[in-house]
Parts: sequence; structure tokens; C-alpha cells
Amino acid sequence: MKVEKTVSKYLSGDYAQQNNISELEILTEAKTEDGEFGLKLVCKVKTNDEELNWTINPTSKNALIDQFGDDTASWIGKLIPIDVALMANQKRAIFINAENLKKKQEGVIA
Repeated sequence: MKVEKTVSKYLSGDYAQQNNISELEILTEAKTEDGEFGLKLVCKVKTNDEELNWTINPTSKNALIDQFGDDTASWIGKLIPIDVALMANQKRAIFINAENLKKKQEGVIA
């Protein structure tokens, strides 16, 4: 029997690094979903030419709130610069590059 690889519909730090993803476009309003460790905040994003779900960590959520406010509908259409960091547990995580996000919104960088 032949089987196919399972492809996650979620954006991971490993995937972002392997595909040189440095920016996300938020496509949908962020909503809370049940996750393995409780509620998580998720929205659909566009990366290169692919649409994936992005689980927004608390640090990134706070950066989005600081820049765009607490109504996640106002985040739709925003281009978000990201960085990938290797965490202590040896997993890669996605974080918003808050400095570049602020510069982008101020028109300092395109």
C-alpha cells in the first residue's frame, strides 16, 4: 500500500525557516480554538503563494495589539514581518519582528 505524506495546514517555525518566509499577510480575523494545551489564537495567513493557519503566540499577539489595536478584524490585510527563533526546547517558533512592523507602518520601510 502506498501512502502520502501528511501536510499540516498550520504554519510552523520549521516550515517558515525552510521556505525563507519573512512576511505574512493576515487573511482572516483571528479566533480562539481549542488546542492541545488550552485555547489558542489562530488566523489564516498567506505566505508566498500558500494559505496556512497561524497560531499566534502571546508575544506576537501583544505586538499586533500594540500596532493595530485589540479588534482582530483590523489586522486583516496587514503585512507582518516575522523572525524564526530556536527555543530552549529545540523547536522553532515564529515571532513578529516588532521593530520592522513599526517601521513598516510608519512608512520607513516598504
